[in-house]
Amino acid sequence: MRTSKILSFAGGYLRILEVNDVHDEYVNGLNNLEINFFLDAVKGVIQTKESVKKYVSLNADSENSLLFGIWINEIKEHIGTIRVHSIDFRHRIASIGVCIFNKRAQGRGVGAKAIQIATQWVFENFDLRWIEAGIYAANYVSQKAFERAGYEWIVDFPGKYLHEGHPADIKIYAYKNSK
Repeated sequence: MRTSKILSFAGGYLRILEVNDVHDEYVNGLNNLEINFFLDAVKGVIQTKESVKKYVSLNADSENSLLFGIWINEIKEHIGTIRVHSIDFRHRIASIGVCIFNKRAQGRGVGAKAIQIATQWVFENFDLRWIEAGIYAANYVSQKAFERAGYEWIVDFPGKYLHEGHPADIKIYAYKNSK
């Protein structure tokens, strides 16, 4: 899915990530165990510029996902991503995930702002009624970001996924369209 729209928030903006946006810090962040600790998609495989470019390209060509880059004013390259995926137009639902891979941008509320602006834009442009995030119960930072963005905790799934080889609880947060 493609859009050229820039989505602004206080201190930065989102736009659809393009292949030429892939940079070393992005790739290195995806490979950093401290940053990717709660990410599932990148674990088990060393990411390269080529593999990340392929991922960006696949999302750009997808009919049911959007991969936004997150930029903040004081840093030239994007500092994270937010992905709205598994968009189901029949049921009008989707899933969302966020990753801030630039350590200088972490802890500043950027994730919550990005989640909020992406959620609003997707609701307005795709007439969705529900977006959800599945978050490891131990990932308190992500839970706080989604709560600050207006998401509410819906349900826990005990032991749903394996994390670091052990069953881990997953918390589902959702944002429901008031329309």
